[in-house]
Amino acid sequence: MSKNGKDRRPYLPPVTRIELSEKNISLRWILLAALLVIAGFAFAFGIKEMVSVQPGWNAVEATCKAPNYSSEFTLMYDFSETGGNAAAVNKGLTATYSTAMEDAFRIFSKDAETEEIHNLRDLNTHVNEDLVIHETLFKALEQINAHGNRNIFLAPVYVEYNRVFNSESDAESLAYDPYVNAEVMAYINQVMNFVKDENHIRLELSSGNTARLMVSEEYLAFAEEMGIEEFLDLGWMRNAFVADYVASCLESQGYTSGYLASFDGFTRSFDVNDLEQNLYDRQGSHIYAPGKIVYSGNRAMVFLRDYPLTEQDRWNYRVYEDGRIVSSMLNSETGTNDNCLPNLVSYSNQKGCAEILLEMIPVCMAEEFSEADIMDLKVEGIFSIWCEDGTVCYNDSSLQLDLVENEDGTLYKSEYIQ
Repeated sequence: MSKNGKDRRPYLPPVTRIELSEKNISLRWILLAALLVIAGFAFAFGIKEMVSVQPGWNAVEATCKAPNYSSEFTLMYDFSETGGNAAAVNKGLTATYSTAMEDAFRIFSKDAETEEIHNLRDLNTHVNEDLVIHETLFKALEQINAHGNRNIFLAPVYVEYNRVFNSESDAESLAYDPYVNAEVMAYINQVMNFVKDENHIRLELSSGNTARLMVSEEYLAFAEEMGIEEFLDLGWMRNAFVADYVASCLESQGYTSGYLASFDGFTRSFDVNDLEQNLYDRQGSHIYAPGKIVYSGNRAMVFLRDYPLTEQDRWNYRVYEDGRIVSSMLNSETGTNDNCLPNLVSYSNQKGCAEILLEMIPVCMAEEFSEADIMDLKVEGIFSIWCEDGTVCYNDSSLQLDLVENEDGTLYKSEYIQ
């Protein structure tokens, strides 16, 4: 019953009782049997229609029963070559995809509680202790250490920025905004003094997938005073590692006719042709769509941007009414948004998303943009696309680029940089 006392149940007509004579009993059973047969066929047909997969491209939806990252990804798969086995292929693909997304959460989330593996949460709660962690996480931390990347230690700073992103209004957000609130910025600067110094915090990795989060007594005392509970967080880099992990799970099971893409710019494509990637560029407060690229085959692609494009981006960006943007892409030297480019797309046919990202970060976070740095990535097998003054620049001579005119008449030029 509702609180106002009104019955909001749907109206049903009163039941009318119909008496049947005994001589009609056999006929009634025959009719009932016929109806059951018809219903059985209809039910079977309905089930077939629900589980059938049409030839061509279809979105694959995860059916997870545990916390996972599937809501942040799109998996598209081409069932053209599966013939009459499309439904069976989809069933196996869905199961593999769902399990991979659940496992990725347990491995890479700083919040996942599990007795089966040691993960980021365990490293945060067992400071200065040796832990045998999941092999996939160990390899990810090895990559991060090898590139000298310290973004993973920004966990306390991410907490402050999340207050900005999660605020209901500009007024509330401004109260937490370190670019406006001097006290917040002063606190972040204190944290950064520890984050930047490997004598205060670092990851030590050894054989057998053993990891130790080393934190100095001084930093631990500061953390206790300030209520800091987490030292490690992959933050805005996380989905690069998730994309690589899930892609490897799919490939290992032979599912290689599609692509996987996260909302925040990390894409893994498999053995497919004629895929398209839209390009974007920010000039001041205007977002333009210069065109698209068309590509085929196995590729990892990373699209970094300092502005939001999707509804889900609200958790990583704050756009104020005056056009100012605060982003979760933080410089590990300053704890602030210091991008020298508004957007950069980099891709490789040999490297994964995480490797590409770790190579891109120094380029994007430099004080000034350098074409020389971009060309250094090319030597490593990483090609790039960026925009300057209304021109789409690229350094891949085989790139298929289609430029389009924007609604306001803006049409970008293109230039191959060699």
